[in-house]
Amino acid sequence: MVTTPKLPEKIGQHVNRGDLIVTIHELQTVRAEISVPEKEISEVSLGQPVLVKARAYPQTSFHGTVTAIAPVATKPETGPTEKTILVITQLDNPSLLLKSEMTGNAKIYCGKRRLLDLVTRRLTRYLRVEFWSWW
Repeated sequence: MVTTPKLPEKIGQHVNRGDLIVTIHELQTVRAEISVPEKEISEVSLGQPVLVKARAYPQTSFHGTVTAIAPVATKPETGPTEKTILVITQLDNPSLLLKSEMTGNAKIYCGKRRLLDLVTRRLTRYLRVEFWSWW
């Protein structure tokens, strides 16, 4: 799908070799980028199922899988100062509802856990990292 705005106005314009003339997006399968907090990335691996809800369509769920995990953590330019790792997922979009640059929320399914493990996970992680640094 051609997504260049006001394309007819570009007819007759001079272009040089290598200039961008038109932007095209394939919308049947959409790539979504998810920022995962650095302390949660150990639970994420390739192939895990992902559920995405776009802000424009909160009643619709889009399903996909994790296809890539960035090799570096980045600090966001705005918002919280916590470092995040970019996780890439491919989503099926047969209805063509998802568009380029849309935003939303995502859940990455990391397997079943006992309720006790979920409640104590952050405390256990904190104690392991902080107390380890004392020795």
